Amino acid sequence: MIGVKLEVSGINEIINVLGRYEAELPGCISRAINRSLEMVKTEQIRKTTESYYAQRSKLGSSINIFKTNKNNLLGSIISSGKVIGLDHFRLNPKTRKKGKIVQVAVKKDGLKSLPNAFIAYHSGKLGAFERTGRFITKNGRKRETIKRLMTVSAPQMLGNLSILEYLQGYADEKFRMRLEHEIDRVIGLWFLK
Repeated sequence: MIGVKLEVSGINEIINVLGRYEAELPGCISRAINRSLEMVKTEQIRKTTESYYAQRSKLGSSINIFKTNKNNLLGSIISSGKVIGLDHFRLNPKTRKKGKIVQVAVKKDGLKSLPNAFIAYHSGKLGAFERTGRFITKNGRKRETIKRLMTVSAPQMLGNLSILEYLQGYADEKFRMRLEHEIDRVIGLWFLK
């Protein structure tokens, strides 16, 4: 599992500052962590789509956020999923054209040629395929089997090391900002009473 950790350091200093609002501190931390997790998820998807031709919806649907509460201050973002077909990325040609070499771009660094691939419909889905070299006999005819060409999964794209290094600093910054906001909000509510 690949993850980004939020360090909640300096709690004793915060408790000293809050004084009589100490009972509100776990709620403040919980809300700050939850909001930071949402912001990190959005930023993680944005950074991933900067370097991959992936659909935001495909990446977003693979991410689950496990939120905190004031009794359990442990939140996490976990991505899971299977490998994705090449047809979900930049594919040229997009439809079947006889004799045309298939080109694909998964990362935003240019198209790569796949000389043995072709575009076809299989099980009702359009995709990039290649022949396997195995033959089956169906209705007295000998037919060669094909396989769909697959590429990276959403967790592999989202877990890119350069993205995770950036997200670590981003998560710390946003957590501190949100915690400060939550503490200011609690102190402001107490003064209004």
